[in-house]
Parts: sequence; structure tokens; C-alpha cells
Amino acid sequence: MTAATVKSTERGFAILEMFDRERRPLSLRDICAELGYAPSSGLSILKSLVTLGYLDFDSKTHTYLPTMRISYLGRWVEDVLFGDGQLIRMMERLHSSTGRIIILGTQSGLYAQWVHVVAGQSSLNFIAPPGTLRPLTSSGVGLMLLSGYTDVEIEKICRQINYFNSEERVEYETVLKTIEDVRRNGYALTIDTPLPGGSLLSVAVPGVWNHRRLAIGMPLATSSVHEQLEPALGMLRMEIASLGAQAAP
Repeated sequence: MTAATVKSTERGFAILEMFDRERRPLSLRDICAELGYAPSSGLSILKSLVTLGYLDFDSKTHTYLPTMRISYLGRWVEDVLFGDGQLIRMMERLHSSTGRIIILGTQSGLYAQWVHVVAGQSSLNFIAPPGTLRPLTSSGVGLMLLSGYTDVEIEKICRQINYFNSEERVEYETVLKTIEDVRRNGYALTIDTPLPGGSLLSVAVPGVWNHRRLAIGMPLATSSVHEQLEPALGMLRMEIASLGAQAAP
């Protein structure tokens, strides 16, 4: 696969993700202005997506819109990752009762990845698109996931991180000390991470879901994190307890 092919593929997905954010018909000018593409390059990719049946082009308004083919592509993934939808419903209940963004994360290699996000109004301006990758050893979701490993497994992961990312080394002893606090408390709390002024409370989802450990994250304002912690933790634990009696797929 050539570098040009990779770049073209990356741009095609960026266009589809832009439609997911904007949720409206978009023109060539809209897309190129937002993504910084040259009009000729943007037009070429859009024409390819139309030919493949992933976009419709309206000749009257000169705008593009995803087709239903896009909506069918990933329907099976939710069932594979989240079973019968109970996890998603739980996240939606949490969002409805708190008004906060709710994040579902899992491990992706040496990172924690947000695989589903229920977003809403947040005073923290917390941006958390699905697919976001965070450091496994310093993010709330990552630390919560690591707490389910043995100390020997965690040491191995730290060595792998240092091998592949020598510029930002992690100290196993420091990570393990943090993990011990997470295990003792039953939750992970990262302050001013990933954004200044915003903290993230994370708890583990019981069981293993399609060979994956999962964790739920909820943003809290750093300025009042201690006042918010207990009520938020209580709501998270109450909802997650409802999953405990149900077998993970």
C-alpha cells in the first residue's frame, strides 16, 4: 500500500467523520475549508464516495449527504462490543440523570480508547469523540483497566510502552503505586486530565465483554471535584451494579 493510498483513505474517513459531527448536507467548499483540502483533492475523494454509494450528491444545492449504506456498515459492531445494548442504555440513563458526558473505554494496544460516548451539555467544554486514544498508564480509563491486571502483567506493559515510546518513559513503581490506590478505592480519578479544569472519574464495568475489559468515565469539574465525587460515584456504582447480575457476552 502506497503512502498516497493511505493518505487518500485517511481523507475519505475524515470526510465521513465530518458528516457525523455536522449532521447536515455539506458542500465541497464546506469540507475543504474545514479539513484544509485542496478543492481538486476534495472533489476527487467526494466523487469516489458517491461512486461507491456512500454519499449522495444533490445537483440543485451542490451538497453531499451520506446514504443509508453508511448507517448499515457498523450496526453489527455494537452487538459484538456491547451485547444486547444494555451498556448503551446504562450510559444513556447516566447521561440523562447527570447531564454529563459519559465515556465507555477499552484497551487498544498500549492505549485506552474511547469506543462509545454519550455527549451532552458540559460546563467543562470536554471534547471526547469516539476513537480518542489516551495513555494507558496516566488516564483515568486506562488506570481503571490496568487495575484488573496482575502486577507482573502491568510491569510487562510498562516495559512495552518504554520500548515503543522512549521519549515519554513510564516508571513501573510509580504506576503500580497509583494502581494500588485505584484497586483500594474501586475507582480512578485523574485531575486536570485530559483538559485543565476538568477531571475524569472512572469505574470498571464488571465482567469481560467479548474478550475486552471495559471502563466507564464521567467528567467532573476540578474546582469542585471533591463535592461532586461521592454523588457521581454513587450514581455510577448504582447503574453498574445493574449489570453485575447479567452475564457479559
